[in-house]
Amino acid sequence: MEKRTKISLCIAISGVVVLILGVILGWVVLPFVIKIMIDKEARLTNGTLIYDKWVDIPLPIHLHVYVWRVVNIDDYVGSNWTTKPILEEVGPYVYSEKRVKYEITPNVERDTVFFRQNITYTFVPELSIGPETDTVDVLNAPLLAVATILYTIPEKYLPLPHRSFMELLMGPLSGEKFIRKAVSVHDIVFGVRLNFIYDIILVLVELILGDYVTLPPELQNVGGRGWQFAPFVNKNGTNSDGLWEIYSGVRDNSMVNMIRTVNNNETIGNGKYWGTPECNKFRGGDGIFFPPYVEKTDRLYVYATEVCRSAWAAYQHESEFRGISTYRFAATKDLFASPDEFPENECYCVTPREPLDPTCAPTGVVRLRSCKTGAPVVMSKPHFLDADESVINGVTGMKPEKEKHDTFLDIEPTLGVPLKGVRRIQVNVETQPFISMGEIFKTLPFSYIPFIWVGEGAELDDDLYNELKSMYLTPLKIANIGKWTAVGLGIAGTLGGAVALGYFTWWLKR
Repeated sequence: MEKRTKISLCIAISGVVVLILGVILGWVVLPFVIKIMIDKEARLTNGTLIYDKWVDIPLPIHLHVYVWRVVNIDDYVGSNWTTKPILEEVGPYVYSEKRVKYEITPNVERDTVFFRQNITYTFVPELSIGPETDTVDVLNAPLLAVATILYTIPEKYLPLPHRSFMELLMGPLSGEKFIRKAVSVHDIVFGVRLNFIYDIILVLVELILGDYVTLPPELQNVGGRGWQFAPFVNKNGTNSDGLWEIYSGVRDNSMVNMIRTVNNNETIGNGKYWGTPECNKFRGGDGIFFPPYVEKTDRLYVYATEVCRSAWAAYQHESEFRGISTYRFAATKDLFASPDEFPENECYCVTPREPLDPTCAPTGVVRLRSCKTGAPVVMSKPHFLDADESVINGVTGMKPEKEKHDTFLDIEPTLGVPLKGVRRIQVNVETQPFISMGEIFKTLPFSYIPFIWVGEGAELDDDLYNELKSMYLTPLKIANIGKWTAVGLGIAGTLGGAVALGYFTWWLKR
């Protein structure tokens, strides 16, 4: 055989060998090695990559707070509700958020870890529009909350004499108006001291109705110093969520960081908050990270304590964070859609206590009466994004924009780690006329009035980005490039050698 023919044959054979090795290494060996590497680290045990960062999250998390100021306060003197509220967004007021876990106790038999977590908020003036001592005229949410609870207590638990006395306190004697003037941003967020009348009413409620009524977590007698109201009351520097149990992922990393129990309960609210066992299940974790190998067809669940349920996000599109390929997941319109539009949400349409209107809330808002002990708390996306027009138009001042007001996560799918994300939620108060109550409550309209909205967001800083990139993402990228290079060289060698071999064989036969 001529020398040129032998060389061509060797090139072709070498190309085939390189191609086969490239395929084996790139699609069999490499994925196996990567899986072993990720499986070793994607577990909550001391010494793994994620453990220390899970215990004391080094990621800079910021809470952006926006308060809804009532502009036309003079329209709501006495019982006048003939004009729609005109609202103005005031913010952001930014707080850094520090999360530290403690009392961490593994349970090997259940493949879980028990822990508690302290969350501390520190005001960041350089990122805020003003000091947290800024004052705002806001809706009197505690007045409406207490009035609604009293309105729905049956007479057998609250006889007429007691009810009349409490309603008298809530009305003329309290001096309370539907608008609270000049409340500081700090107090709106972390706790405003209520009128002394509330001290009387709420103590009476506890004494007389302690077996029937549990006050919502937004109303607390903090340290025995008097009643306060706020979305984050008694939540700064404390463990407000109690004892959590999550899967460690040692035996099954597809469950790592997923909740098993909260305060030793296997269901949300002991299975009493929502209409079906399925909706009362804990799903997902806290959203800090997810199990590895995220697929585009997945739903990513996060247990959101502020809405007393597991919320979810769906894949939207491929995205990128500082050169790293990610999947963007976002909270879709279906999350807060009415059962008419999304039947899966039927279980969240819980009938309120009489004599409140039993109609399901429209798309875009979800009532939390069942988990807020009857208080008229309603959650939505900020500015009523994705809500029915009737909800948006119920007040003046809403300007919903998807980029500014939606919730999203940009996730590196192989590791299941969010590289950037923000969770946004708006707290609203539902109003409707209280026919049998004091005069000032009889003309209340059917509406949803925003009180405050917050955006809790974070993204990888330089240190974490460089660590993640050097330890995992760069090797994965090099390995991916290497396998395709081997395949390319194999194909080129095989085709080149085959063509050369054919040519020289033909040349010799001439």
